[in-house]
Amino acid sequence: MLTDAAFVAIQLLLHSGTGQALAPLWLELSHPPGDTSADAQHYARYFGCEVRMGAVQDVLVYPRATLDNTLCHG
Repeated sequence: MLTDAAFVAIQLLLHSGTGQALAPLWLELSHPPGDTSADAQHYARYFGCEVRMGAVQDVLVYPRATLDNTLCHG
């Protein structure tokens, strides 16, 4: 769950820093498929991207252009 919180923080930072809703390309979480505490549809609605459960490691992937944006929204 700590990783989930970190990914949410990254999403919030990108939104507040750019003033835009920037969706990742995809999200991979190591939660086992079928884990009721980690509903893939819930994550997909929040992050706006494909979610893969049961991954070997937790990964949040953004387009290169998103990562090249300057974070300073006034």
